[in-house]
Amino acid sequence: MAGGMLHSGLTRLLHSVARPPSIRTIPTSVTRSSPGVIPVVSRSTKAAGSGNIDKASAKPGRVDPGLTKERSFVIVSDMSNDRSYLSALQDYYAAHRALPSYSSIGALLGLRSKSSVAALVARLKLAGFVESTPDRRLAPTRNFFQRPLAEAPVHAGLPNPIDDGPADALTLDDYLIEHPSRTVLVRVKGDSMIDAGVLDGDLVVVEKRAGARRGEIVVAIVDNQFTLKRLDLERGRFILRPENKAYPVIRPEGTLEIFGVMVGLVRKVA
Repeated sequence: MAGGMLHSGLTRLLHSVARPPSIRTIPTSVTRSSPGVIPVVSRSTKAAGSGNIDKASAKPGRVDPGLTKERSFVIVSDMSNDRSYLSALQDYYAAHRALPSYSSIGALLGLRSKSSVAALVARLKLAGFVESTPDRRLAPTRNFFQRPLAEAPVHAGLPNPIDDGPADALTLDDYLIEHPSRTVLVRVKGDSMIDAGVLDGDLVVVEKRAGARRGEIVVAIVDNQFTLKRLDLERGRFILRPENKAYPVIRPEGTLEIFGVMVGLVRKVA
């Protein structure tokens, strides 16, 4: 996607994006867009499965009347370790795009017995992080890809004390994409939108729509060419306005078609 002047060689690219292959998820910094600005993430969203993984009724520091002290200690220990076990499995999945087998889980996590592995998997299933496929393999659920969301926003000004307590969680799909079947990721090429926070190399999240409102950032088709610009009005006619004073306003001489509206932005840093 040309973020500078119109780029005629991208018609084939965008049509291939419109029929997207599998879209890879990468560690990112994320923003959501709105007319005029692209604010930094600061919204808090509730998500299932964000509490303790173990759903047992036992609580740290309390012994159930039906349990021995030794058994109570094991439950509390399991609760404190499950989060680190889940993190290790998430790292493994990121590297291999699959979860390890039951036998490999023990070696990966340092669990010596098959019963310990089975108990951990049962707790992860109960919490909704993994599930079994028809061929009895482990597979991640949607909750598996949740990331912690801090309760308080980070201040970009003076330092602020950090609350390292329990946090909500969300997935990037849940946060950015409302209509998966109509959403594509498009790579930005050029710097004509830098004043809107859209940089060369960014991935813009585009929801395919037939129309758009004034002020929205759109992927537009002008005279059979694609470009990323802000939709605006001038003397009763639609124009495409860049967010960089070094580029001219585009005043379509022929037809102006909206391919989609930018609804988010994905940027990998460092």
